[in-house]
Amino acid sequence: MNENYESLHKIDMNKVDIKHDPQLRFTPFVPYLPAAQPYVGGRLLMNSWGIATPVWYSGWRDETLSWHQTCSLSAVLNPTSATIIKGPDAKKFLKENFVNNVDNFPIGIIKHGLLCLDNGLLATHGVLMHTAEDTYEAHWHAPYINYLFSKKNYNAELIDISLKQYIFQLQGPRCLEILEKVTGDDLHDIAYRHFRMSQIDGHAVRILRFGMAGTLGYEVHGEAEYAREHYKKILETGQSYGIRPIAWFSYNMNHIEGGFPQLYEHFVSAMSLNEDFVEYLKKTPYTGGNTYNTSTEGIEFLGSVGPDPHNYMYNPFELGLGRCINWNHEFPGKAALQKIKDTQDIDTVMLKWNVEDLCKIYASQFVPGEDYYKQMDLPADSASVALFGHFLFSTDQVFDENGNKLGRSYGRIYSHYYRAMLSFGALSAKGRELGKEVYILWGEPGTKQMKVRATVERFPYNDHLVNDGFDVETIPHPVFDR
Repeated sequence: MNENYESLHKIDMNKVDIKHDPQLRFTPFVPYLPAAQPYVGGRLLMNSWGIATPVWYSGWRDETLSWHQTCSLSAVLNPTSATIIKGPDAKKFLKENFVNNVDNFPIGIIKHGLLCLDNGLLATHGVLMHTAEDTYEAHWHAPYINYLFSKKNYNAELIDISLKQYIFQLQGPRCLEILEKVTGDDLHDIAYRHFRMSQIDGHAVRILRFGMAGTLGYEVHGEAEYAREHYKKILETGQSYGIRPIAWFSYNMNHIEGGFPQLYEHFVSAMSLNEDFVEYLKKTPYTGGNTYNTSTEGIEFLGSVGPDPHNYMYNPFELGLGRCINWNHEFPGKAALQKIKDTQDIDTVMLKWNVEDLCKIYASQFVPGEDYYKQMDLPADSASVALFGHFLFSTDQVFDENGNKLGRSYGRIYSHYYRAMLSFGALSAKGRELGKEVYILWGEPGTKQMKVRATVERFPYNDHLVNDGFDVETIPHPVFDR
């Protein structure tokens, strides 16, 4: 696909400005790129956490090929909610609140940290790292982690570093070569879900082997004051490898191919159901890098499941995250999750939507005088988030051939690489057989609806360069002039 892909959309690095923000306040974590300028070439900007953030650079079709063919560079997560947990009781705090096993948690390891409500629903999740003795770092767990920390007198401290740290994500077959050239460091030794320190231009950075697209990927964590110059260096170094900066549209899409259901993209947090937490937040406002809408007010709930916010909340099993739960310790939601495990057999699979049925939906838009099916935005339901500046979640009911309910479909995207409409399906065991045909009910209640055929496919859908298990020894080690 696109044999000359590497040579397309070259960026004039002389126009990449790390000091000035023409016209608008751009994110302090990314330099100004002419490709993202509003009203030039049709590019758009969105308000992300009060900062003007590009919706796309070279277009979502071009950008979404990058993690398959060359390398994507994303700064969409900035500013990231980042919290250091430090002190003699740091491990105790994690063990009493996270569902994960923190006894088997060596320094240099990444875990997928989950925090649940007493009813088993997911409050929040994100990266959890053991960075030093009695020191951990949690991403995207605030402000709920702050609330939990306030419940007991721990001999430890929480330190918010959300605006002091940048996070860049690189994914694709050339990302390791680019990072090794940028750091002057052989990074082949970093195993999947591991990290270690390196440097860029003499500044300390943390390199993690981890990513959402499913292909070979790494993250770079560094001090925010060097974010723009480090971003520019990565971008400049990656030019000869066909690197693509990716923006909001594309970042939200790579999670589906990679098999990572994501909070605030595909489903909503259940933390607003915890009345004690809501009261805590009123008295102790969270002042980190991002301001969260911890309620469901102002969120648009679409899809055939109806507007009840509860239909857009999930427990770990429904998200394919049951493997993260360790049962050998007490944590909020343990009893409820144990009951769910014993009585509810729901897991997440990949659904591929039927092309003929999709064509009928689009064709209905062009028949004068007749009712039409709900418009199916491309490239994803989340397109409206970027274009209209609000949160939108779309979730649909899934049935079998006899009309029996199997579960929910969520996170629909169009994959340009695979030329397929895909979504996650949180389905019961009867609906998870590979190749099985199911029916997704498209359209809100009270409107013209259609049962769209879909087949259960491999999960994750990405089937090449898989980060977990990819042999980096197939990539030549760097040779540096010392």
